[in-house]
Amino acid sequence: MTLRARLAVLLKARHPLVVVRAPEEDRVLEALSGACLEVRRPLLTWTAIRGVCAGLFDLEVEPVAGTELPAAGLRWCWQQGADRVFACCDLLPHLDSELALRACRELVARARTLGRTGGLSDRGEPLPDCLECEAVRLAVPPPDDA
Repeated sequence: MTLRARLAVLLKARHPLVVVRAPEEDRVLEALSGACLEVRRPLLTWTAIRGVCAGLFDLEVEPVAGTELPAAGLRWCWQQGADRVFACCDLLPHLDSELALRACRELVARARTLGRTGGLSDRGEPLPDCLECEAVRLAVPPPDDA
């Protein structure tokens, strides 16, 4: 099963938190974007540089102002309507902050209630225990020669 197909299954199941461990962030985001199209759910992405942005990191799409800090970006996502997918890139190192961790926990709780999915792309950092119990982990091997 392809990465896109595996992500689509998780999105259809409406898991509140999917953590993807992969060395290639672009490959994961491309597969996630395709899975979102397949299941007809809008994708929002977050990074500490751009903040929240609709879709992938298209330079023509203006990010949401004031959402660069993790807690602010997660709060903005928390306030949005149901049926969305939120992809947070490199969020795990920021979860050392109590404020960012609280915002993430509240986003996951709201995602569970509203049928949303939050996703974290990680490089192998440990997930806080309070989130680990909510997470579905997906390990993506590097591409093979084919």
